[in-house]
Amino acid sequence: MRVSDDTEQLVARAAKIAAAELLEQYVAKNPSGQVIAPEWLTPDMAATYIGVSVETLAKWRQRNNPVKGPRFARIGERVTRYRKADLDAWCEAQLQSKE
Repeated sequence: MRVSDDTEQLVARAAKIAAAELLEQYVAKNPSGQVIAPEWLTPDMAATYIGVSVETLAKWRQRNNPVKGPRFARIGERVTRYRKADLDAWCEAQLQSKE
């Protein structure tokens, strides 16, 4: 089934708008207006980045879970953060060759 050019353009525009809205949520601006992307991501941000749910990340953090998720840091009792580099490394480790 062929999708019309108008539909493709509409979908592309909607994706750009959604990406811009996400970016606004996850970056801060300093007083001079420069965008500051955080090095440490919240679980919401990390889940969005690697394409899983926040609940899945929470399950992977449990000690008795057989699936080892990406490395994370605990700051105090309630704050959990992920480094983008650790998420990238974990995703790379998940790559599998054809069987």
